[in-house]
Amino acid sequence: MDPGLGDYEGMNPDRVRHLLFSAAQMAHTGMNNYPAWLFAGEVFRVGPKVGMNLCMHAGLDPSKPLRALRADIAPRVAKG
Repeated sequence: MDPGLGDYEGMNPDRVRHLLFSAAQMAHTGMNNYPAWLFAGEVFRVGPKVGMNLCMHAGLDPSKPLRALRADIAPRVAKG
């Protein structure tokens, strides 16, 4: 069963990226190797399966580590 996006159903992908980027900027460097899906699940407090779906919804690779996620999101957030 696919858990979808949970309470975040219909959330704008740009908003998801912005929230993840903000959280990633504040994350401790010890979390740099966390996979994006796990980080998203913790940030949104939805668990890893929905975290994976949120990453994909935002156009991000959920398997990348957090340090790569920061680099991927930064140009998109800068554009607005």
